[in-house]
Amino acid sequence: MTRTEVIEIAAGVAEAKGWQWIEPASATPHVSSDGSVTWEVFSNALAVGSKVRVTISDNTGEVLSKGYIPR
Repeated sequence: MTRTEVIEIAAGVAEAKGWQWIEPASATPHVSSDGSVTWEVFSNALAVGSKVRVTISDNTGEVLSKGYIPR
């Protein structure tokens, strides 16, 4: 998956949950010891608070976890 794709998925999660999505967003790939890749996506990447955090499987596009810090 690309950074753009995982950010779009995360923004969709935020919209579906009614969470505020603030740009810019960051997307960082993480490789586990078994070689699988997950992406950690944050909204409002340059500030503290009002963050959406979504973890996505690179292999399947599945949302593995999600959370929101409103302020």
